[in-house]
Amino acid sequence: MRYGKLKIPASIISKLKYNAPTYDVSENYGRPGGFFGDYDERASGYKAVLIYIQNGLADYLPLFKNIARALFQIQEGCKRRYPLVVFGFGTTDYLQNDGKYFDFGYANDWYNDNKVAETMARISGSNRIVPAIIPELYPKPGTQNPYKGKSRIDREDLLVIIGKIDEIFFCEKFAERITYNLRKQILFIELDEIKNNVEFIYKPIVINSKLQNERILEAENISLNNFATSSASKQPLNSTSMKTIPEIEKDKGKSKGWPKNFEYLYDSDTATLRLELNSLNDIRKKNDLRKIDSWALAAREFLSNELNLKVDVLEVCINCTTEINTEIEALKRRLSFLRNNNDLNLVLIVNGSYVQLYTISELFIRPSNEIIRKDYEKRKSDPYHDKLEKDLQSFLFGNKKEIEDYTNERLAIFGEDFFDLKGKRIKIWREFPTGAFNNKINSDNRILATEYIDIVTLNKWKELSIIELKINDVKLEVISQSLNYALFIAAYWKQLKENFFADGVGYKKDSLDFICYIVSNKFHDRFYKICKYYQKNKVDIPIKFKPIILGYSLFNPKECD
Repeated sequence: MRYGKLKIPASIISKLKYNAPTYDVSENYGRPGGFFGDYDERASGYKAVLIYIQNGLADYLPLFKNIARALFQIQEGCKRRYPLVVFGFGTTDYLQNDGKYFDFGYANDWYNDNKVAETMARISGSNRIVPAIIPELYPKPGTQNPYKGKSRIDREDLLVIIGKIDEIFFCEKFAERITYNLRKQILFIELDEIKNNVEFIYKPIVINSKLQNERILEAENISLNNFATSSASKQPLNSTSMKTIPEIEKDKGKSKGWPKNFEYLYDSDTATLRLELNSLNDIRKKNDLRKIDSWALAAREFLSNELNLKVDVLEVCINCTTEINTEIEALKRRLSFLRNNNDLNLVLIVNGSYVQLYTISELFIRPSNEIIRKDYEKRKSDPYHDKLEKDLQSFLFGNKKEIEDYTNERLAIFGEDFFDLKGKRIKIWREFPTGAFNNKINSDNRILATEYIDIVTLNKWKELSIIELKINDVKLEVISQSLNYALFIAAYWKQLKENFFADGVGYKKDSLDFICYIVSNKFHDRFYKICKYYQKNKVDIPIKFKPIILGYSLFNPKECD
């Protein structure tokens, strides 16, 4: 579906016209009748139309044209001149404008739809800003005001706010001052790239001001090739009120305790929990970056449920120079998923600079320059490796000489989801490679490191299934590792489908939904406490996690005596 074909529904146009303020006019259009024999009549229309558009939407010109036409239709009963003003917003603390406005209220306003749409595209620009902050609803006195006859929002104005879903926020300083009546004057137009749709909302919805940590307002889109940023771009971290957590400190480095490589800090004034990784030696171990998100959530659960401490903000800080940009990118994607899936106020800071996390659409719709491998080296059944996980993987894969031999019937040991698959001849891939690259596949262009998914196949309901095997390995970060795999599949599904799943794979439908199975004979004691963060909590998140315990007993054998 093209955005240019989407129009404001007739029902919303009718409501906006019905709710437009009415006023008396004469045949002189604005002069009251009386001495000169003029007669009075009633008219309806908004006193001003103010359009607020998120930065980076210049490519949506056809949609803007339809919006302009709808606004003229709403204002067709207006018999007084009115201004139409277009503002842009992103990270500036003021509304962006070119110092001009449209003077409308004439019979030929309809012919200006292209000019209004082009102005919207020009002011929005092509520079994507996320999160996009609306700092104010009208320029402050003393600043550039495109329409000198207006100094504030009037109760007879119509406000139109355009942006991508989950990316628009009101500045906290004035969000609480937006009254219920004012919210009734706002038409929200939200672009949803995941569903390839536009939602038109005209009702007094709750104003979104969840960016309460003002430091996030200063977030920058930092290049992955320049994490050691200059001091000019760094935002100082106020750690004077941050204190260590004694209950965690006493168990650091102990069995069933907390990893010793992290600093666990808490600020009671702002209810902020921070995990820091400070050592250069530690940062070069990729496992430390793979485990920091799972242990940050474990610490959040510990403070909330065992220490009864409030946690409003969760900060993950990497405080050392590193060249492992692929692991930083993987961490950024995991944190982006966790923030969007759970509405967490979650922040990533690298070397003192705030790293802007991805939105849902950015996480799952990747730029065209990002490519993956197009070939897969078919694995045959290997001899046993004297390592339990590899032995189990080899057994599950079976003795496959040719592609026609592919079947996943041995996965029946994982339970109901793979029950009775004998003879179904469902494909199974072993040690399926991940990894993403910038335009060309070589080590210098890596975006994501290459890892290997133990098994990729379908379950008995023909749902795409990725399986991670762990035997006698109870590390908590297994869920972070599995999330890396899941986000890879979700982000590059289109390329994967074309290269690997185009013929005969038999998946149930063309949707993105799939299941990530984590199979182990024992999970970490804190695994189930943080598992809720990784489960599918949002409709537009295509990933589902399912742990499977090997050798699990439903009853105590002693009860059978």
